[in-house]
Amino acid sequence: MHPRNRYKDCPPDLEALAASNAALRTYINPLTKALEVSKPGAVAELVKTLIRVDFKVESYSGVPEGYLVPSVTRSLNYLHFVEDLIGEARAKGLTHSVLQRRLQPSQKRIREAQDDDSSATLITVRGLDVGVGASCIFPILGCALHSNWELVGIDIDETSLASARSNSEDFKSRIDIRKSSVRDRPDISNTLCVAAEDGHSTVETFDFVMCNPPFFATPPSDEPRPFGGTVLERSCPGGEVQYVSALIDESVQLRDRIVWFTTMIGVKESMTAVLTKLHHVAEAETIRVYRLEQGNKNRWVIAWSFYAELCPHSIVGTKHEIDNFMDASDTFESRKALALKELRNFTPETGICGGDGYRFRVRLKVLDVVQHNARRFRVEILDIKGGEEAESRARSVTKKLEQLMLRKSRRWKKRSGGGSSSRQGVGTKDEHN
Repeated sequence: MHPRNRYKDCPPDLEALAASNAALRTYINPLTKALEVSKPGAVAELVKTLIRVDFKVESYSGVPEGYLVPSVTRSLNYLHFVEDLIGEARAKGLTHSVLQRRLQPSQKRIREAQDDDSSATLITVRGLDVGVGASCIFPILGCALHSNWELVGIDIDETSLASARSNSEDFKSRIDIRKSSVRDRPDISNTLCVAAEDGHSTVETFDFVMCNPPFFATPPSDEPRPFGGTVLERSCPGGEVQYVSALIDESVQLRDRIVWFTTMIGVKESMTAVLTKLHHVAEAETIRVYRLEQGNKNRWVIAWSFYAELCPHSIVGTKHEIDNFMDASDTFESRKALALKELRNFTPETGICGGDGYRFRVRLKVLDVVQHNARRFRVEILDIKGGEEAESRARSVTKKLEQLMLRKSRRWKKRSGGGSSSRQGVGTKDEHN
């Protein structure tokens, strides 16, 4: 769990909670004093009690029967990770109000941005929850923990929207629930407002986006589950990979309006496809991977941003060292494309690198040699024109390509009869929540 998670070293006291909610006691085994999760409604009653007692949210009344019951501890882990991202961005001067001033420099600063971000006591944090769900768990916990947070939650399902509005009534001035018009993929662009202020339009900007997408491509079995979940909440065409891929596409379009984009990932096998698209297609400036480790289930949060001020890629927050998912998609061809793309004045179609007064052609040739688990290659510079200037630039290009291409794979070796590894691969294909 995240170090700031209130339940990390102090799990919920069921007896104390039952004293506040008599209905919860009917789900507690009198001998073991443990929650009987197999009983229908047990988990939902515990979650309702936790939110009402530990977070003082009186308006929370649970979710309609059959809808997804949130995991409070895992939701807290995700929120605390987002808090870390916000803190990092603010240290670099990146806030939603700064983005808005960049987009509309002639406009007055929005609402609580007031005089100066550095002088205000509590700067408003704005977040967007894609697929807020019937529980409205992320906006509710975010506002319960932070008096300066404002969140927008979007969803397609009318029942979920009504439930979310009811559950978040305590924070109705800070939580805005909106209907999405598109099923099976995020619909951020069409849901954001362009509000009119003093006769001028104001583009909405956010510090972060959160998302808990449907994990599965086909509806899971109908057998009862402690956390419930409708077909719409648990599955969509293409599963979480296609859903998050659509979110990445939207993030490219909204890169100047949102500091951090984040999403939960529930199936480990999805990580490679998502990170490959972020790294090689969307070209995010920074990527974070955080593992939500809890009990025998694992989830991941991927965060990305298009602002170069932030630190480069990292995998953080794990109890054990996990696979470097980036390496799984780090083929020779993808590294070659990325390396060549980073060269200035390079034309991919022709392989020609040139500028004022110089020109040469670059060719990368893969060799049938493998050393230290990495395939070797050779950089060839051909047709140099431009004298010493061209030769100097060609040497510089060769050196840069060698640095970029010689990134050795850090894939850990699986344990076998012939040896062992200090790294441990963790996480399996789990069900939603």
